[in-house]
Amino acid sequence: WLSQACFADITRDVEVAETNPKDSKAYLQALFSLLTGMRITAARRLAHQHGDVHLARLIAQAGGPVTIREYLKVQLQEWARLQTDNFLDLGRMKIYALLAGAMVW
Repeated sequence: WLSQACFADITRDVEVAETNPKDSKAYLQALFSLLTGMRITAARRLAHQHGDVHLARLIAQAGGPVTIREYLKVQLQEWARLQTDNFLDLGRMKIYALLAGAMVW
């Protein structure tokens, strides 16, 4: 029911990203909206269309084994330990945290 309730917001975010292909903030917001709306295939396709093939690959594995999420959590922890997460866009970090199953980052 939640994905249906958020359908209009998700659609709006995707339309904004499609009309502004160079706006990385809009693109990442659209990806986050699609993922939280359980539209995994659409999120993967959008990432691929934007040339973000590594993220597209991670999104494709979102429903896969728990080990994928665990690897992502370890990566996020390592970035935090080295303080390299400060150099990544917050929208991208939110997506990685979501894919890792981290409720808070």
